[in-house]
Amino acid sequence: MLKCEGETFKVSIKDEQEMIEFGSKIGSCLEKKDILLLEGELGSGKTTFVRGITKDAFSPSFTLLNKYNFKDTQIYHLDFYRLEKPDYDLFMELEEVEDAIVIVEWPKFDLPIFEKSNILKFVVFEDHREVIICGEKAREFYQSYTKK
Repeated sequence: MLKCEGETFKVSIKDEQEMIEFGSKIGSCLEKKDILLLEGELGSGKTTFVRGITKDAFSPSFTLLNKYNFKDTQIYHLDFYRLEKPDYDLFMELEEVEDAIVIVEWPKFDLPIFEKSNILKFVVFEDHREVIICGEKAREFYQSYTKK
């Protein structure tokens, strides 16, 4: 489990459409070099959240990496769920990414590139999801979503 440092905010998400809207609002704040680490059990809304950012995202569980054009850069969308051990070729490619946005589902490896990341923890309840946001841009992300 990832450790949240600094300010922490929590949002409640009632359904898939609201999760997409949440992703869209966070996407409006994303800039080159931002890193999002998404933690949560299967079915908690991580890929749906990314679909809110990119409009056409799908889970990279089998491919490990999907790339999307976004604003004036690219998003590297990764999923480490199926990785049992580090994939050093993939990690070396990540280290060379300079001006992209990186979003990682199941970030189970401690990589230097993740040091200044923003963490979103997706928690499932019977009738809703909660997303706990922490990191350097936590307040900005929270305010972008709660400002109606």
